[in-house]
Amino acid sequence: MKEAFKYTLVYYNKGDHFGKFLALFSLLPYFILSSYVSLLLYTRNIRLAYFFVGQLLNYLLNGILKNYFQVERVRDDLDSEERFAFPSNHSQFISYSSVVALLLTNLFLHRFV
Repeated sequence: MKEAFKYTLVYYNKGDHFGKFLALFSLLPYFILSSYVSLLLYTRNIRLAYFFVGQLLNYLLNGILKNYFQVERVRDDLDSEERFAFPSNHSQFISYSSVVALLLTNLFLHRFV
């Protein structure tokens, strides 16, 4: 039996603790965006502003790519909305964040070497 994670529309098997963890993990992009806004308002750092604008452009690019490829989502009884599946918003979001974080870390570390 499937159970909905009450904060999102992510479904997992009832009693599956790993599935519940992954449903909670799917909230990571919202946490990252709220962190961007909070840090940007607090620090007014230009690199962070570029990072945030890049993330928004990445989201726009994702919508364009979804409409270009138009790969149908696997339908089940729980999913009644017409949406495209490829490319994944979450994977593209986390990939962009990871690459920029690695580049900034590399830039920061080379400052002190």
